Amino acid sequence: MYEKDDKKKNSKTLKEFSYGCIMSIALCFMLFLYAPLEIFFSNKNEFWFDVYKLFPVMFVTFIILTAVCVGVLAVCYIIARRLYQGMLVVGFVVFISSYVQGNFFISNLPPLDGTVVDWSQYTKDTVESFILWIVVTLFVIGLIKYIHIEKFYKVVSIVCTCMTLVLFITLISICLSNEGYKKKTNLSVTNENKFVMSTDTNFIILLLDAVDARNMTELFEMRPEYKKIFSDFTYYPNLVGSYPWTQCSVPFILSGDWYENEEPFEEYNVNAYKNSPLFSKLESMNYKIGMYANDIPLYDEVVCRFENIKNDSGKFQSLSTLSILEIKLAGIKYAPYSIKKYCLFDMNRLNDLKVENDFSLFNSSDVGFYNELNSIGITYTEDKSFKFIHLEGAHVPFQLDKDMNRIEDASGTYEEKIEACMTLTDLYFQKLMDAGVYDNSVIIVMADHGFAGEHGDRDKDTIGRHNPIFMAKGINEKHDMYISQAPISQVDLQEAFSRLMSGSDSTEIFDWKEGDERERRYLFHYYLEDNHLIEYLQTGDVNNMETMLRTGKEFYREK
Repeated sequence: MYEKDDKKKNSKTLKEFSYGCIMSIALCFMLFLYAPLEIFFSNKNEFWFDVYKLFPVMFVTFIILTAVCVGVLAVCYIIARRLYQGMLVVGFVVFISSYVQGNFFISNLPPLDGTVVDWSQYTKDTVESFILWIVVTLFVIGLIKYIHIEKFYKVVSIVCTCMTLVLFITLISICLSNEGYKKKTNLSVTNENKFVMSTDTNFIILLLDAVDARNMTELFEMRPEYKKIFSDFTYYPNLVGSYPWTQCSVPFILSGDWYENEEPFEEYNVNAYKNSPLFSKLESMNYKIGMYANDIPLYDEVVCRFENIKNDSGKFQSLSTLSILEIKLAGIKYAPYSIKKYCLFDMNRLNDLKVENDFSLFNSSDVGFYNELNSIGITYTEDKSFKFIHLEGAHVPFQLDKDMNRIEDASGTYEEKIEACMTLTDLYFQKLMDAGVYDNSVIIVMADHGFAGEHGDRDKDTIGRHNPIFMAKGINEKHDMYISQAPISQVDLQEAFSRLMSGSDSTEIFDWKEGDERERRYLFHYYLEDNHLIEYLQTGDVNNMETMLRTGKEFYREK
């Protein structure tokens, strides 16, 4: 009789504990397997690795953390049944709240680009998040009082099981629709030949991210000595860019083809590199092409035309660090706003996890480039050489002063970061001069887009960021820095590149002259909302916002 009672008691205990196991599996599946994979599939081209490298790491993470959760619940059950029930309730509240948070409260997420986030701008989101978690908590507590704990166990079991199945099906759907199952090439952007210059002819594009021409013009006025850095150059401050963010701007600069949401961006990006008039002309003139940028589409072998793109092992330096960063990435989306601040990291940390083989990997760091210039210097080749070097420029975070010293407390300013760019550029030019390859080089110093605040001002519909710098010098060109107010556009760059390659001076590369009137197109979108492009035309001076008008055309793409 006692044995039967013990068996019933053990059976009841196991059944009661199984609900905690189901909840633990569901919670850990959502946060540590579904969330990282869903983010990866939705943004697969922003990661250098593929799902076959990511899944094993996150699956092991899921198993370990599930075991930990189950273990904690087991200890709680042994200590006191009430404690176990309390932990089960907490886990269920976290599961439901995180699901709602990560799927319905994601319109205003903090950036992962190194920006020092001003959390006071997220007060509304923080309050909404707090209310959400409180409401779910009160609802669950009220539900328990209404149906009692025994029935609540069944609710936990049914809800967790059904939602996990839904998440699993959703994950498969996202994977298939975004072709997240495709294996990526093991290609890397390396530093090979970055400072190898031709004794014949060089063509250099130094792209300093986010340097705005309006701020540059003010700096030239305040610091006239900076004009000496650009002796022999023509500065075109009246330039209208193409897009407000790097993603679309760089392929447009290289190809001249507009992206209007007619196809997936990945296809457009590859075609921009494949059909670039610039690259075609360089190859026809027997230039060796080096592309030093972090946003090259390494998922397609078209990039193998560049001499510094190399095969690599595709391995991570640290699997545990990858797991931690992926969990933080999930936290940015699924955690309440009061916790998101502890999940922030610069996405470049994922790039830094790649194992280097026999070559060093390219890094867009201004400081890194500056230090390499001082330590490596310029070497020579007889082949004609093209270099496209995309550096962080004046991009956030603003942690450099004008002497390239790091400001650890993040108290730097945008203007100081531009001055750091000038220090870096000055050193680069000096190294080219010392090596005797400055005069035989076409040099362009430009930005992909301008700057008007980190993410634009939604309340005022700020379009901003439409006025990036553009300065150029031709081969053997000699004169004081010349400023042209010609109304130019990034649309004109392919012809300008071609003329510079053909030997034109920088004053002759555009057909447009000062005083000309023209319409210049600009496609704007808000941060992380490239699926909705808004067309503007600038009919006047670049800084006359009264003549920067919407055309009524908008281009949409389903995400």
